[in-house]
Amino acid sequence: MVKYMTCVWVSTNVQGVHYDKAVGTGFMRLFAYISGANEDMKKIPMTAPVRVELTPGQGPFCEDHFKVSFFVPFDMQESGPPAPVDSTLFVDPAAATDYYVLSYPGRTNEKEIIEKATSLVQALDEQKLPYDFSSFFAAGYDSPFRIFNRHNEVWVAAGAQPAAVAAEAAK
Repeated sequence: MVKYMTCVWVSTNVQGVHYDKAVGTGFMRLFAYISGANEDMKKIPMTAPVRVELTPGQGPFCEDHFKVSFFVPFDMQESGPPAPVDSTLFVDPAAATDYYVLSYPGRTNEKEIIEKATSLVQALDEQKLPYDFSSFFAAGYDSPFRIFNRHNEVWVAAGAQPAAVAAEAAK
């Protein structure tokens, strides 16, 4: 388990059925923001990770919800980043949270992210560890131009009653 401290992100929400298209849309909005499309017209350094919160739709034909986020640089964490000028972007403070994290190498895609998140949840169930899988995160730490030694993660929030224990208790 990893404890992530309170921090600030800049985020955008994107509805869609396909991860790659939704994340591409969100990334471009955020890239414009760090390129100067903000209240101060200030260029902001690119940071890592780029975080995507995935909230699955409630049925097979429902759109998934994606929240794509850029981490605000450390020197702006306390004072806060400039306000976005794009109304689809927002400053997004995150409380300190414990996550179960699974790291993996290489380029990633929607299928692999779902497989890794499923593997992580299965391991948590086997160990009877508490988690909340109402949504989960994919985090990428590398520029798209990096070819080797890439680092990706999936995060599942800790703390809720384990699904296996909840199912057993409901019987």
